[in-house]
Amino acid sequence: MLTFYYLGLAFTKIAGKLRHQNIDEVAFGFGDVCLGTILGLLTGWPSIVGAFFISIYTFVAFSLVLFFVLILTIMDLVDVLLPHIEHLQEIK
Repeated sequence: MLTFYYLGLAFTKIAGKLRHQNIDEVAFGFGDVCLGTILGLLTGWPSIVGAFFISIYTFVAFSLVLFFVLILTIMDLVDVLLPHIEHLQEIK
């Protein structure tokens, strides 16, 4: 995991030089390294590979559910506020 972190740093440096821009963001955050370390300590070497993929798929599923809930909430909010916004534009 630490190797991926350093590869992410190298990637942002190379991409910044190719774009002639200074990129201050990190492509692969250090939180992922900490998560991989904790998974490794909890599961051990042979099981870390499976645990890593299970954790990635779990986080992807959670993110997709959260994304769709937020999209539906925003769409519901637009349906509620749209008549009021159109009414305010008529007053102008």
